[in-house]
Amino acid sequence: MYLAELQELASVEEQFAESLLQMAEVASHPALKDALVHHREQTEIQKERLLSLLQKHRADPTAHTDQACRR
Repeated sequence: MYLAELQELASVEEQFAESLLQMAEVASHPALKDALVHHREQTEIQKERLLSLLQKHRADPTAHTDQACRR
């Protein structure tokens, strides 16, 4: 269950990072664009932490994809 949750969180972080990038690309206000880019950077760091944990447990990070966030 622990690994499944980590896999789901990694999936969510990946999807969120993609969404933040898309939002930053269309943002017209410079401060908003900067905030979205910064938040994406933080999201990528969190995703890397999750992937590192999964790697330590020899778990496949792509074994679970969170469907709630998919379009």
